[in-house]
Amino acid sequence: MNIKSFTLYSSLCILLAVVTASCDRPVYYDYQPVNPEGWHSTDTLRFELVEVPNDGWYSMSLGVRYTNTFPYEDLWLVMERRHGDHYRHRDTVHLEVLQNASNWASQGNILHEREEMVAATRLTAQQMPIELLVYHIMRNQSLTGISDIGVKVQ
Repeated sequence: MNIKSFTLYSSLCILLAVVTASCDRPVYYDYQPVNPEGWHSTDTLRFELVEVPNDGWYSMSLGVRYTNTFPYEDLWLVMERRHGDHYRHRDTVHLEVLQNASNWASQGNILHEREEMVAATRLTAQQMPIELLVYHIMRNQSLTGISDIGVKVQ
């Protein structure tokens, strides 16, 4: 490979890396811990989206970090978007197959992470700030094995 080809190839790789990194950067990304003794059905996690760089369509995702002590194979969550007192929108999210499908017993507490897109929504500067509320709607009033819940907007 001559120096000209090498320089061109290197430049293209760097350009691709910069473009890829800038496209995938979320507008908002935050995880909050839940009570280690159990996430109660009355416990609501609050996130605040203060601004968006441009008016347009954004995808909103929920993430959950949990250990192998989480006793269920799925999790039902609600993400509620609020803008002042007038605007409310609720999305229900069903995260399926959270536990390992194979029947092996792992040693210790292993932290797992699962993310699911909730909705695509149009966001504008006039709507800001938007409060995002997350709570569970499982039958069991207190869930164990969940360490953090997160929200990503991109």
